[in-house]
Amino acid sequence: MRRAAADHLGLVNDLYSAGIEDPGERYHNLVFVLARQEHLALEDATRQAVRLANGFVHSYLAARDDLAAQLEAVPDAAVRATATEVATAYGTLMRGNLDYHTRAERYRRRRTAHIP
Repeated sequence: MRRAAADHLGLVNDLYSAGIEDPGERYHNLVFVLARQEHLALEDATRQAVRLANGFVHSYLAARDDLAAQLEAVPDAAVRATATEVATAYGTLMRGNLDYHTRAERYRRRRTAHIP
């Protein structure tokens, strides 16, 4: 869950930053890396990055769904409650990151219209 959430956080930032950054100056942005390495148009690289981000959401959800079964083997109720809270927090963090990027003024100043 942690890895899926962290990867999703970074990728969402790259997706929204791609609309305001210069692809010639931002070699670390995955959208631009995909475009360059896979010889894709920015729109196609963006679609690929969105698919990756969605995959991280699905990985998080699958891990969260598996958590209940894994916690059945844990006898300590406090540990089970904490693990459940952490799992929920990862989801809340992912949702908050997406909300931030959709609402923050800096991402509304898009240089291009290629980000969905």
